Amino acid sequence: MDKLVRPQTPGRLVEVLASEGYVTPSETDRLRTVIATRNQIVHGGLQAKVSPKDVRSFLSVLNMLLKLLAPA
Repeated sequence: MDKLVRPQTPGRLVEVLASEGYVTPSETDRLRTVIATRNQIVHGGLQAKVSPKDVRSFLSVLNMLLKLLAPA
């Protein structure tokens, strides 16, 4: 994927994954929520809450992407 040759922001990665059809619209929405929480934490918002649902959703998408990358 030439779009990802250089480092990308988390939001841009989600947009590319969505536009290429790797994640569904609902997964895209959930990832945006996780990104917002990530950004709060990275920028000093240590009181930001990460819900178990967010973690499960994120891991679910990561596992799906790993399966797509696995050799046949």
